[in-house]
Amino acid sequence: MLWYRHVDWVRHTAVLAAAVAAAGLAITGWGTVKAAQVANDQLAQSRERKDQEQRRVVSKVTSWSEDGATVFANRSLDPSRTFVTVYVVTAADPGSVWLLLVGTMPPCSRVTIPDSVMKTAATGEKDPYVDFHVHSLVMSEPSATGALWERNDEGGLRAIQHDQWTRYKDRIPHHLKKLENPALLAAEGAVQAPLQDCSTFS
Repeated sequence: MLWYRHVDWVRHTAVLAAAVAAAGLAITGWGTVKAAQVANDQLAQSRERKDQEQRRVVSKVTSWSEDGATVFANRSLDPSRTFVTVYVVTAADPGSVWLLLVGTMPPCSRVTIPDSVMKTAATGEKDPYVDFHVHSLVMSEPSATGALWERNDEGGLRAIQHDQWTRYKDRIPHHLKKLENPALLAAEGAVQAPLQDCSTFS
């Protein structure tokens, strides 16, 4: 009698089929894991590109002191809604940080705000003994999301989260909240002008 007549071919075929199925599942699982890894990598790269693009846009909004005034410049080709935090010292206040609205700056433009306007906006009164300096700029990135970024007085940029922005808004002086248009660029004495070259600071 031949040996293969004693082999249970049905059982062996079932075992082989199970082994093939298991291998198929393993390959499918490995493929799923790799696909997920690729998707995660692509998402991370997309976020990184978006972050870099947002930084590129908001990095074009700057400020500096010039002849008793603060100059704000928007060197991008998009409008920028800009705020400024100022550190203020008065005879009655040893030091507070206030949030002021510069306004929506047109593309490729600059606005010069006299120090006297900045002091009055921060304190609500014309006090000649007010001392202040610009602490940071807060900019709304011109997009559907309107992401917020802060540039500190050393030039560094960082994204502001929603809960952080809620705390920032608590620093708006009470007298400014009552105004219909508290924007500094609309104040008397503010001077707007186009920039000749949007690749420069002035």
